[in-house]
Amino acid sequence: MADYELLRREHKPDKIDLLFLAESPPVPWNGHTPFFYDENEDMPSMGLFQTMMKALYPKDWRQVKKDFLTTFQIRSKYYLIDASSVPLEGKGRRKKFREIRAAGTVINTIKNLADEGSFEDGQIKLIIVGKTMHKIFYDYLIENSQIDTSIGRFVIVVLNKNPLPFPHTRESNEEFISELRRIAGREG
Repeated sequence: MADYELLRREHKPDKIDLLFLAESPPVPWNGHTPFFYDENEDMPSMGLFQTMMKALYPKDWRQVKKDFLTTFQIRSKYYLIDASSVPLEGKGRRKKFREIRAAGTVINTIKNLADEGSFEDGQIKLIIVGKTMHKIFYDYLIENSQIDTSIGRFVIVVLNKNPLPFPHTRESNEEFISELRRIAGREG
């Protein structure tokens, strides 16, 4: 199994302009774990990574994942975190996410990023990926939007008031691309 946190940290921008909150690393299949930040894994045709890249960089469409990760990190200053640090699957996912919410794990992760000086202007702009994630975390993040850190107070601003579907079918991919472009201000 990949060291997800190590791979993620390798691609953390110095300053984060937009933070994405997703579920968890994917469950391994056929000996592969197509983790968002793993440069050595191909982009699956219907995966979160490829669909996000199509939404955010339609004019720069390339098939080299490393180039996209560099653009995502350096040019755009985007960063994706997961609510769970380990892959989750099955019917117990919602319960597990409620436990994660109750434990304050997501807020602690965001607070740690703020303590590192990752955000400017006192705002943490965030997009929640997936309808289940939105249902579980939207109100929670709004209620806990004020974060006091060692370097000051920050406010979490959730940019998607409505759920952004997780891309896993052609229909959900198209809806995801359209909505993400609108939310991230990348239309046209």
